[in-house]
Amino acid sequence: MGSADESAKLIVGEEAIRFSHLVIDLVDVREILGLLRQILSSSSHAHTSIAVITDVKQRREIVETSPLDLYKFEKERRVLFIFKPLKPSKMLAVFDPQQNYEMLFCTA
Repeated sequence: MGSADESAKLIVGEEAIRFSHLVIDLVDVREILGLLRQILSSSSHAHTSIAVITDVKQRREIVETSPLDLYKFEKERRVLFIFKPLKPSKMLAVFDPQQNYEMLFCTA
């Protein structure tokens, strides 16, 4: 989606889509915080994990200005910050935490 508003239409309301994972890659910290608040406070998304694509400076701003306890959500693996530059191996930490993909390419 191109904006937080477009994304919010899919994740809130009676016809919300229940995602297992969501990836947020936005420039505006307020938009990121708004989406995090909506997702993390929704009972529909109690099992949704969120990957925030960011840099160190933006992550610090998100954590410092958020009314949510993001450290708690990080411990629970509900929120994961992935730092730019983005590489496929970094996304494996979100979508394949047991590293099953790597086992496919191991030789005996």
